Parts: sequence; C-alpha cells; structure tokens
Amino acid sequence: MSISCVYGILSLKPRIFLYKPVTALQLWFGTILILVLNAREKETLALLLYDKGSEYRGEGLYAWESRWFKEYLPGVPNNVLVAACGAGREMEGLTELGYLVDGFDGSKSMVTQARERLPDAEIKLASFTSLIDQSVKFNTDYGAVVVGWGSIMHIYDDQELVLLIEHLDSLCKTGPILLSGGLNKNTKSSGSAGRGLVVGFADSVASVVCFILRRKKNSNRVFEMYTVTEGFKRLVDLDLIEKTANTLGRYVVTESLGYPTLTLLKK
Repeated sequence: MSISCVYGILSLKPRIFLYKPVTALQLWFGTILILVLNAREKETLALLLYDKGSEYRGEGLYAWESRWFKEYLPGVPNNVLVAACGAGREMEGLTELGYLVDGFDGSKSMVTQARERLPDAEIKLASFTSLIDQSVKFNTDYGAVVVGWGSIMHIYDDQELVLLIEHLDSLCKTGPILLSGGLNKNTKSSGSAGRGLVVGFADSVASVVCFILRRKKNSNRVFEMYTVTEGFKRLVDLDLIEKTANTLGRYVVTESLGYPTLTLLKK
C-alpha cells in the first residue's frame, strides 16, 4: 500500500455520526503502521497529516518558553535558527525579543504562513531528513538553535536523531541547542481526554497493544504511539541524547517548565 493511500485513510474526516467509530479504526490502523513503516515513511506521512491541519498558527510565546529562552539563550542581538518552525510562532516571539531568526519546516502550508508572518526572515521548506542529508543547507554560525515545540518526538530512528543533533551542533558550535518533548524515562503516554469514550478507549488500548508487540519483537525500547491529532509520536530517549551530547562536548539540562525541556550546553 502506498503512502498516499495510507494518508487517504488516516486523513479521512467522517460525518458526525460516524466520527467515533471511524476515528477508533484510524487509531488501530496507525498503531499497526508503527510496526510496518520505516522511519522515512513515517516522517513523510506525518508531514502530510501535519500539512492538512496547518490552519493553526498560534500567537506569542508560551510562559514556559519565555522562561526557558530567558534562562538559556545568549543576549541580543544574536542569530537563532528555529528548526521545525511551523507557522512561525516561536520565530515571531524571538524577533520581538530582538533576535535575528532563520527557520525551516517540512510543511508547505506552515512555511507559507511563516513567510507571511516574517517576510524578512530566511525560512526554508525542509524536513529534518533534508537537513541531515544536507540537501538543504544553512551557512550561518548560529548563536543558538531552538527546535520547535515537541517536534523532536517526530524523529523515529535513533541514528537519525543522533545525526540531527550532530548537524545542529555544526550549525551552532558554541551556543545552546534547545529541545522539548515527552521523555521516555518516567513518562507516560499522552491521554485521551476530551475525545469521547470510544476514541479514548481505542487510543489507550492501541498504545498498550503497540507497546506489547514491540517488546515481543525485541525492537527499540523507546515508546512510540499514534494519535489522531498528532500522528506518529516517539518519546525522547534521554540516555541517547545525553550520550550524543557528551561526544560533542555538551551536557544536557532537563527541566519541566510546564513542558519537558532538554537544553544541550557546551561544557
């Protein structure tokens, strides 16, 4: 089955009276796909689903982001790269603080919105994969890198996560790299509140079944799930990030400022 066919099934929006049963089936189908698709296929599918729901722009920095940025970003003016910038919410907030910002995102719709919001910024259409493969390049030595809210959870392969962090380090040789996302250590999967009994139950059961199947296959111990609103998500392997950071001469500060954050600082 092609990715376009899979996308058609997962993006189907049924009539109201069929919403809950169809959504429950989509959750189960997505859970099975976790075991079937490779990392690049998951990224392609996730970007298609993300692009379809790209009408959300958001306004301003969240309180936890403001505290985080104030604590770890270098002073202004400074060049900051926002990876997976979405519609430019974080970029706009950083610009208002006095930073010079560039960004990239894998969603065409999101990049269009970000360019409308910040016409003077360099914003490229690029996924994490295209950055790793160096098919898209940035030439600036940035004072800091901010990876968009929770987007690190959409990297589905250990080696690609390592390569991404290494590449971000090459773009930001001395400054901080700021990541955020659910941690695999002492972290439970996101809940299903507000989506009704049928969908919530299907989501919870599908996640548990996927976990059991992956353990039986002796596959990667990092918990991975599929949700209706965000597609594929993979909890962040803190051990792997700390090991990678150490090889790059960095250490990791983990905090929960309202959302789990990981700040990679130079030793």
